[in-house]
Amino acid sequence: MLHTLLGEQAFRAGLDRYFADNDGRAATVEDFLVAMTTASGRDLSQFARWYAQAGTPELRIEADYDADARHYRLSFRQRNPVAAEAAAEGPLHIPLRYALYDADNQPINAAPEGDAVVRDGLIELTGEYHELRFGGLDAAPLASFLQGLSAPVRLRFDADVATRIRLLHAENDALSRWEAAQGLWLHFLLNDEPLSSPAASAWQAALRGLLTLPVSDPAFVAECLTPPDFGRIADEVETLDFDRLWSRREALLDAVAADLEAPLSSAYDAFRDDALAAYSPTSVAARRIRGACLALLSRRADGASLAAGQYRDATTLTERLSALRALIHHDAPDADRLLSDFRGKAGDDPLRTDHWLALVATRPREDTLDRLKALVDSPLWLPNNPNRVRALVDRFARGNPPGFHRKDGAGYAWVLERIAAADRDNPQLAARLLTAFESSTKLDPTRRRHVLAGLDALASGNHSRLLDEGAAAFASGTSPTPALIDETGSEQCLTR
Repeated sequence: MLHTLLGEQAFRAGLDRYFADNDGRAATVEDFLVAMTTASGRDLSQFARWYAQAGTPELRIEADYDADARHYRLSFRQRNPVAAEAAAEGPLHIPLRYALYDADNQPINAAPEGDAVVRDGLIELTGEYHELRFGGLDAAPLASFLQGLSAPVRLRFDADVATRIRLLHAENDALSRWEAAQGLWLHFLLNDEPLSSPAASAWQAALRGLLTLPVSDPAFVAECLTPPDFGRIADEVETLDFDRLWSRREALLDAVAADLEAPLSSAYDAFRDDALAAYSPTSVAARRIRGACLALLSRRADGASLAAGQYRDATTLTERLSALRALIHHDAPDADRLLSDFRGKAGDDPLRTDHWLALVATRPREDTLDRLKALVDSPLWLPNNPNRVRALVDRFARGNPPGFHRKDGAGYAWVLERIAAADRDNPQLAARLLTAFESSTKLDPTRRRHVLAGLDALASGNHSRLLDEGAAAFASGTSPTPALIDETGSEQCLTR
């Protein structure tokens, strides 16, 4: 964000100043901000609130076009929904990159009027509310916000299916295009709109267009074919009706696979040779799009044989793993045999063993939890190895929604038991694993009771301060303190 706010020249000067002033010292975030302030001449005291507040701010944008006045109005409102203390500290300094496009999808360079600083496609939001007005426009423009992830905020901007499809094609910023693709998946996941509706047909036509050979950007198309993970879905809803959402997700994926079977198969075959080639950006992209295509094609009649063939012919771990995922996630006839084959080939290699454990953990079957309990009692379980713990426990909690969200609460109980055990040796790892329960306040009453019982028991035990505070915070539906977040390896230092 600082690079976005200050620009390349001032940011580089600030880095040079920071290193010159702090070489050999245990420097702090404050030292970094002092260097940036000195080099740029800008007051960054408000920006420093990013490092003091817990939680992710929400930025809500509303748009209105007045055809008579030819004005396009944008309003911006920021709030932190989880940090009660944020209101007392005041609003954050949010750099928001944006773009407007005309009816021909060409950029509009109109200068707005309003109460926020705007320069070179960047809006600086420093108050709780701002309003901008763009004049002289013959029609409502196509608006894109948060380009390049200019700030780590939750963007709330209503856009219909047609708008998102236009962004998918018109936008130059890759991240904004990807967000438009994710927004389309979320629209049909979260709404009860029939999958035979005109909007759904338009979306699938857009996906079909992306798959038309030759595919210009296979790695990007792979991302467009991949739905949001369940954690992202949970972020978007007020109440997490797991059973309905999971059923809707499966139905949506089945419908997309059926409608796009021909272009998916064509793209899958077209990238075979590149995927089997030696490492290069081209081969990596080929493997990504083949994996995304296979994940959908495995839902069709010939999917099992296709995945088994890929496993047999694979020359890389990536190809072999995507084939195994397709097989085990749909209980293909060869799934158990090939999973055992992969385990045998892994031998004592820790990386391959971790991958095998993650595959077992994410298998969406009722007996998966029994398998995990047996593995914890086996020689493969290394409780002092963070990668091994993450491969089994974290992958189950985040990558196996049906297992983790079992209605009897057994999935929650097992994960909390493993977290308590991990806390004895590695409190930071345990606290990070606990964030799998971040959305637990949104669950239905039955599942919520199971989670609360486990979190209350965890909070009352003899555990580290990190785990006690985290359990108490998630049980009450509040955010952990900034100090707790910092100690568990916050993204703050990486993204802000």
